[in-house]
Amino acid sequence: MQHDLPDPLAGRAESGRQEAVREHAQARRDQRHYWRGVVRWTWLGLATWLFVTCVVSWFAGSFNQWTVAGAPAGFWLAAQGAIVAYLVIIVVHGWVMDRLEVRLEQQHRDRARPASTSAPS
Repeated sequence: MQHDLPDPLAGRAESGRQEAVREHAQARRDQRHYWRGVVRWTWLGLATWLFVTCVVSWFAGSFNQWTVAGAPAGFWLAAQGAIVAYLVIIVVHGWVMDRLEVRLEQQHRDRARPASTSAPS
């Protein structure tokens, strides 16, 4: 699959071209690392959702020997507990995605920042 990325080598001298190739390669590595994190955390969220939806609800009946506000505890676990778990999944996913984006932006800023030159003393 081709991406419409700007040519990092356009209009550069040979040494500048080599530096541009290194910068471009590093940017691609950073992007791949970012997307691996996004995919990893998305799959983890989906697996947690599936666990809460199927497994916890399946075993919620074993808690029906107790009651909460006149209803079986298994009902509360399956209905109310699942909603709380879904909200936690959403909040954690949003927080992690924000951290991943901040890290990627920081890497871009660090790379774009020119090397500091020492002032004559």
